[in-house]
Amino acid sequence: PIMADLSELLPFLEHERADVKLIAAEAVSQTAADPAAVAGLVAVPGMLKQLLRVSSGTDAAAAHAAAALVNICADEAARPALLSEGAIKAAAAGATSTGPAERVQHCCMLLANLTQGEEGCAELVGEGALLHQLLRLFDEEREGAARRHLALVFTHACASAEGRAALLLNVPKGQPPAARVLCRALRSSDSERRVGAARALRNLCFEASAVGALA
Repeated sequence: PIMADLSELLPFLEHERADVKLIAAEAVSQTAADPAAVAGLVAVPGMLKQLLRVSSGTDAAAAHAAAALVNICADEAARPALLSEGAIKAAAAGATSTGPAERVQHCCMLLANLTQGEEGCAELVGEGALLHQLLRLFDEEREGAARRHLALVFTHACASAEGRAALLLNVPKGQPPAARVLCRALRSSDSERRVGAARALRNLCFEASAVGALA
């Protein structure tokens, strides 16, 4: 019965009226905040695909959809289903967008959750240029802004040799090296940004070439 109730929300998530769409997105977001309800949401055919689609928008519903996805992704069992629906690209698109700050923040959190596992991390690392784009946006950001959770993404990426190579090699022209960006973040007044950058830097320095770049 619960699954049937949740499936009834699907048509409203793509409703032409913004207020109706927003109410549906809020309802899903509130449901996803309860860990016990996440499995029910994931089991609704088309729910994850629809949430990813809504989260890519620039309206108020997008932030709620992205928030729901963050909570769903906190459940390790739900991650494979999200990855198979293209969640890495959707989250990265939201993280690199100029959309509402709240949506950008939730998309960065989603990307951090998705890259906790090897599969999600490998998929992002495979998109080398995208990783550098995220690093550039992280570096350019003002204090206390929406992309501080990307430090966790870099921590996860730097846990593998492939990830370290992706960040250390093929640096786009005009972009500072990853080690310099992360060192700069250590001076941030935002503790979450500082701690995340320190962890990413620690992982990055498993490569001798990274230590050379730091020096």
